[in-house]
Amino acid sequence: MEKRFRVLRIIGTLYKVLAWISLVGGILAAFGTLLVSLIGGFSLPREYGLPRFGGAMAGIGGFLMSLLIAVIYFVAFYGIGELIYLFLAIEENTREMAVWVRSQQAASTQVTWQGTTPPPPPPPPPSV
Repeated sequence: MEKRFRVLRIIGTLYKVLAWISLVGGILAAFGTLLVSLIGGFSLPREYGLPRFGGAMAGIGGFLMSLLIAVIYFVAFYGIGELIYLFLAIEENTREMAVWVRSQQAASTQVTWQGTTPPPPPPPPPSV
């Protein structure tokens, strides 16, 4: 059978590609957040009254949050792409089943009686 709904297949593939792009971009952003906060935290002058490890703690927190958000976006985009492919598979299977049912119905209506008409059933015995 021919493949239908080409645009939906393209959209499903684009969502999967977007999922991978968002994951890679999110990982890079998470490491960027960690790096910038570590460099910025350790380069603060001591007169601001902040402990030097404050930038490191903020960087680790930002890193983990960025990583978590990247994974959530990846799962969401990839799930949407797979959902589109699921609907397309359901449509294909339903169409194939409809064709099969029609062919079975056509085959059953072509069977004809070969021979004479069968005799009528015997009458029931008389009741007493």
